[in-house]
Amino acid sequence: RWCAAGGLSNEIHVWDLSSSRPSWKLLGHENGISDLKITKDGNTILTLGIDGSVRLWHLPTKSELLTLANPGEPIQCIAV
Repeated sequence: RWCAAGGLSNEIHVWDLSSSRPSWKLLGHENGISDLKITKDGNTILTLGIDGSVRLWHLPTKSELLTLANPGEPIQCIAV
């Protein structure tokens, strides 16, 4: 139902797959996005910033649910 992409900017672009254009952007990371995952139910996205912060987003409401600060060690990937 959703497709998402992130990169060197701090923006996460989200598409509703019924259209061919980006539907909206999620903003909150200070730097670029190094990894992201959408949950199987399609309602939540987990994003990893280059700074090591992890954010949880609720896609239907386009809102941020949770931010986990960098624990001091670099984070390379995330899983759902």
